Amino acid sequence: MEAQMIEMYKIDPDAIYSIRPVDEESEPFKVLSEVIRQDKQKYPIIIRRLTDEDRANRPVKDGAEFGIIDGQHRFRIAQKNGQTEILASINDEEIPPMSTRKMEDVKIALRMNTGIPLTVVQKGKIIYEMSKGKDIAEIGEELFGIATAMAYRCVQAYKVEKNIKTSTKVRNKVVTEKKLTDLGEIWSQIPRYESEIDFNDINKSVEQLDMIEKLEHQLGSVKRIFLSKNDIKDEFTRLKKDRRAKRRAEKNSAN
Repeated sequence: MEAQMIEMYKIDPDAIYSIRPVDEESEPFKVLSEVIRQDKQKYPIIIRRLTDEDRANRPVKDGAEFGIIDGQHRFRIAQKNGQTEILASINDEEIPPMSTRKMEDVKIALRMNTGIPLTVVQKGKIIYEMSKGKDIAEIGEELFGIATAMAYRCVQAYKVEKNIKTSTKVRNKVVTEKKLTDLGEIWSQIPRYESEIDFNDINKSVEQLDMIEKLEHQLGSVKRIFLSKNDIKDEFTRLKKDRRAKRRAEKNSAN
């Protein structure tokens, strides 16, 4: 595949499956951005022509002729840098039928990324997403050449991490700046001591006591959220230790 400059408007980065979603806030993305800034883009992205089936399967932006097999990060960096062209190699191999195309795209991308070691969880994510309607063991063998048990273990590890991250995100959203500001507002209005409660005005005193109860309830919920975040972290650490111990036991029993 010979590299050439391709106009970027002809490439839709979301038209076909990507094995590594781009996180522009991640450290690897920032490091790669700096490397490209200093040394320019040394390695071409890998693209392929979009077919009618591709266009029917996912929305494609106007004017796009290609989808990205490998090089999502480099493409996003080029976009941020305001480039109008990017170095790319067109994969002109025979495009497989729709039923296997996603698998073929991933295999090519994995071959292009042989220098990047994938963790158990990363492999599990790829196997999990590729195995919709297919056997996990079969996908694991085809993509990574790993044994059946390992394929299922990779997927299980991914599911555990996915659930933990989702739970953490939910809890992070609950404790917002507005919520803490609201709590501060309630705190500024409630009486600090019993002597400050106006028992001569029944409506006023009930209102004050209700505010105290509301504050206690909301502080309790914030406390539970922060505690549960620690619980999640501890649980994640425990699961990782359990997995390591299980692997050691399996290795010892095999020997």
